[in-house]
Amino acid sequence: MTSLSSRQGVTVTSVEVASFFDVLRAGGSGEQDEIMDRIDGQLSTIAQRENITKGGVLARVEDMDGLTLLHLAAQYGKSSVLDYYFRDGVFIFENGLRASQLNRKTKSLDAPIHMAARVGQTEFIKALVSRGVSVDSKGAYGATALHFAAMEKNKSLVKDLIGMGANLNTQTMSGQTALHIAAQKDDVATATLLLNNGANPNIRNAGDLKPGVIARGIANSRVYQLFLERGLPC
Repeated sequence: MTSLSSRQGVTVTSVEVASFFDVLRAGGSGEQDEIMDRIDGQLSTIAQRENITKGGVLARVEDMDGLTLLHLAAQYGKSSVLDYYFRDGVFIFENGLRASQLNRKTKSLDAPIHMAARVGQTEFIKALVSRGVSVDSKGAYGATALHFAAMEKNKSLVKDLIGMGANLNTQTMSGQTALHIAAQKDDVATATLLLNNGANPNIRNAGDLKPGVIARGIANSRVYQLFLERGLPC
């Protein structure tokens, strides 16, 4: 069998990785305990074979794209997987390894928090943040969960991220703030929410454009009208 993850002489085969992922994908939202019992059994078998902890096995379960069980759990909102990482006997004297897994990035630079933000898994994000993950962690192109929420025009998630203490003025590699993105999307609800909570309308992106200027360039832009009404730069 082809090994997808072999580190320090420890091997988890591609078949085993696929089996873990299949179990997680197949289970419904009401079957999380059963899912984790099955995953725990598989982890125990490999841990005994390779003479490492179950946490050590978890750190090696990844596909060719660097996707781990926690990334997949973030997509599906399976909070029981995150809880499992903190179960007694999983990571034994390996708190550093566990923390690295919570922030681990795929080859496309997405950490679990970014995967969850892309699909609006608010409760999973809250659980990650409560476990020590930074709400302002940067992923692909320097985007944070707030940027991804703005990209998806997910006002509800934006509101929750604000409540978690997200930095409203963090910029991506191209200088975009969440307010720039809301202007591009002509998402007046999100733009209003951001402004009401202190987002800076004067920040320029890499193209030297402020959010209001971006809005001005969009025909019939409601965000542009919002900026005009508030006397903001546009």
